[in-house]
Amino acid sequence: MTQPIRILLDTDIGNDPDDAIALAYLLASERAELVGITTVSGDVDRRAACAQVICRAAGREDLPIHPGTSNVLFTGPGQPMVPHYDAIANHPHRMDWPQHSAVEFMRQTIRENPGEITLVCTGPLTNVALLLAMDHEIPQMLAGLVTMNGCFDATSRQELNAMVDPFATAMVYRAQVRNHLCIGMEATHDCRLTVQQVRQHFLSPALKLVCTMADGWLHSPTDFRLNDTVAAVMAINPGLGDCEHGLVETAVTGDNGQAGRTHFTPLRNGPHRVVRSLDAAAVERELLGTLCPQPDRLAV
Repeated sequence: MTQPIRILLDTDIGNDPDDAIALAYLLASERAELVGITTVSGDVDRRAACAQVICRAAGREDLPIHPGTSNVLFTGPGQPMVPHYDAIANHPHRMDWPQHSAVEFMRQTIRENPGEITLVCTGPLTNVALLLAMDHEIPQMLAGLVTMNGCFDATSRQELNAMVDPFATAMVYRAQVRNHLCIGMEATHDCRLTVQQVRQHFLSPALKLVCTMADGWLHSPTDFRLNDTVAAVMAINPGLGDCEHGLVETAVTGDNGQAGRTHFTPLRNGPHRVVRSLDAAAVERELLGTLCPQPDRLAV
């Protein structure tokens, strides 16, 4: 049997359901060994609590969880609110989190397991930028880096994770980490679940908590967009997308909301492997097949 991929998850869980679904997926996958969780952006303690209640429901109370950096590096809108916390506030969770411990935990975990850890990032890249600034050997010590951060098509649209902390985004893309898989918002556009699918199949204790956190989505006609979830799925199943090598650059300043915009230039030997297209149906099958492996799971 193939050894599971050892994953460290850096997340801003607590705003949209795709981060919570990503965590539930990694906890459920037999092909992933989740070694720890770090939280980033705004009230990182509340984000850690959101992660903890899902881990507890999945039977993984042992999993290390470390709050990270609350503020952006220099300028950027930040992301202070954690709306999903109110939904789980009455569930047992830790209140005395170690402060600002995420970056050192990431550094120690990677250094103690050289070439083994894949860092999956589903939020702003503040923690990762600080990690790479602290230890310049980390980019070559990772097995891989998977980010859902930016937009790489010709529209030059802004993507939230990149926009929240544009300096951090730029620092991480400039670091040229070994095996950096970059997922842009445009590639995930068709990756989604309907409210009916979520209601029908999210029945495990961990997934019921995801539904509790995402209650507002369950009472709207809006599909569950899986932008950040795709990063977790692709970390284990890179063959579900077509990629192109090149160079990603980030605007760190600019008028009219230019800060945080990413630009991709195709280059044969470029340091970034950008997902150009995804098999959305295969992503859905992999996700639901892992989260809720009933024979009729794909019925809608």
